[in-house]
Amino acid sequence: MRAIGIVLLALGSAVSWLFLYEATRSVTTAASGALLFAAAFLYVFWPEKNVEAQHHKTRLEYLRERKEVLFDNLRDLNFE
Repeated sequence: MRAIGIVLLALGSAVSWLFLYEATRSVTTAASGALLFAAAFLYVFWPEKNVEAQHHKTRLEYLRERKEVLFDNLRDLNFE
């Protein structure tokens, strides 16, 4: 009778240790994921100190760029 109690106590402590390990592992995983998310979020959305001003295109530059895009699209259509 006493041996069964000791075995059950050992088994219960092993099971509780397993649950504690799994709980700790899931908390660690969740914390690691949250830290990775926060780091990626800050990396993407952190404002730069030296933001370069965008070059303002003249109407002629804009039209030439559109012409190049149009010719590229026509060239692609010839291959299809």
